Amino acid sequence: MIDNGSGCANCAVRQLTHPKKKKKKKEEGHKCSSSGAPEGYALSGNVREFNFTSKSRAENHMDLENYQKIQKNPKYTELVRKRSMVGWSLSLLMLVIYFGFILTIAYAPKFLGTPLGSGVMTVGIPIGLAVIISAFVLTGIYVAIANSTYDDLTRKIVEESR
Repeated sequence: MIDNGSGCANCAVRQLTHPKKKKKKKEEGHKCSSSGAPEGYALSGNVREFNFTSKSRAENHMDLENYQKIQKNPKYTELVRKRSMVGWSLSLLMLVIYFGFILTIAYAPKFLGTPLGSGVMTVGIPIGLAVIISAFVLTGIYVAIANSTYDDLTRKIVEESR
């Protein structure tokens, strides 16, 4: 589906166009609430959550209150900070490994072409393999950290919000 830019002036609901058919698909039953959010949407700053079940206005308000309560929790702030720090650190490390390999190819191709032993294998093959394996290792590190740290914090946050 392609967003053709037309839609409700009060909210983010857009009419969608199928790329092959080029016909507009109108959303059935689109109704905006007084807050400017369509039914099923909860707005909080720049955060939008879509509830796939049709809930009453009171239930949506209750979900919004719970969401805001969780957002104000210091453990939630700690979770977001830790997750961002680990994610960006591992991403940066992967970029350094990858671009280091690419720059070595560009500026020191003779080094990578140096034969290992008497066979046809060169230095570049194990280094290239190490780049690929490092992606899996870094993913494993992230999963291990997520399972040990993030799950516990998430569980505590959910328990406190009840």
